[in-house]
Amino acid sequence: MRRNNSTEKAKSDDGLATFEDFINFLLHSNESAVHDYHWATYKEICHPCWFKYNFIAKFETLKEDMLYLEHVLNLTETHRQIFFKQSGFNTHSDVVREHFAKVPCDISRKLYEKYKEDFEVFGYSRPEWIC
Repeated sequence: MRRNNSTEKAKSDDGLATFEDFINFLLHSNESAVHDYHWATYKEICHPCWFKYNFIAKFETLKEDMLYLEHVLNLTETHRQIFFKQSGFNTHSDVVREHFAKVPCDISRKLYEKYKEDFEVFGYSRPEWIC
């Protein structure tokens, strides 16, 4: 459900926070209040320009990337079961488009601007879900 004022909480039928609410949390929270590294930029937590990484996995090729990593590390079956359990991740871009179709353009643009440097550093172009 859309709303005119992005500072108001979106009203979902079940009373839970919406995807748009989550994006607004990312955009409007005081940086010192957001300590969860999952939402930080890569520049803030990984310093990709400071370190020479041996391996960088991408979400859209996660399955293939993990198979490659298993091979390079020569993992035993025991380690494979512990560290690389099959996941139910859906990496299909239609899922992303579906979520962002419900988000007002100004909010999706602000989110992109916040993470723009991460897109550029890792070779991603501007996503099509940005209005």
